[in-house]
Amino acid sequence: MLRTLGRAQVTYASTTEECLSLAAVIAPDFLLVEWEFENGTGLELIKKMRAGEAGDVGRKVPVIMLAERRMQRDVDAARQAGVDEFVIRPFSIATVQRRIKSIQRKQACAEGRSDKDDAPDVQIRKGLVRMYVERLMALRSAIQPGGDARDFKLTCAQLSVLANDMEEPMLVSATFSLSNYVKAVGGEARMNASVVEAHLHAILQLAELPNSQYELRRTVTAELNNLVAKKLGRAA
Repeated sequence: MLRTLGRAQVTYASTTEECLSLAAVIAPDFLLVEWEFENGTGLELIKKMRAGEAGDVGRKVPVIMLAERRMQRDVDAARQAGVDEFVIRPFSIATVQRRIKSIQRKQACAEGRSDKDDAPDVQIRKGLVRMYVERLMALRSAIQPGGDARDFKLTCAQLSVLANDMEEPMLVSATFSLSNYVKAVGGEARMNASVVEAHLHAILQLAELPNSQYELRRTVTAELNNLVAKKLGRAA
């Protein structure tokens, strides 16, 4: 269900101990926790999280509790334990989406930003992407006809690695495409300037558009793919 909502990386834990260990390592955006599971209860897990047994991540990570119909005293106990939102069975995708949106609004409000903005760490990494693009533009302008393009190719590869670390599919796609193209053509003399510029322009757009603007970002990626295919087709 989460994956149908868009870009979701889902990690599963079957026990309290496994969840505490994983949360400390992967720092999830939020937790979906069962009220009861085979080796414990959701309330026990959340109490341990809020007590710091998963480090600072566990104290702050938003929690959505999955439960059957509960008495008000159960809901109150869960709130006191640190549960942020509830999803009562049976539930729909729309219900899950509303709970996630509610969490995102609360986080954005706490950080003094719009819920449509990227999180601060994402904004920092996108700033690095823009710096790489600016460097690539400068390197491309400085290469003399028939000159050495090694710095340009190396920077393309570094940009691709950064995008990979960000795990944002459209940035990964665009930077990987540029890196592969530059690697394939080899020297500067064989580079199609308009293909390189199209990549750099698209990557810059993706770095400036918030991740919440999914359809617009997808349009940028699709236009890049179409333009590159046409340019390479004409060259062939």
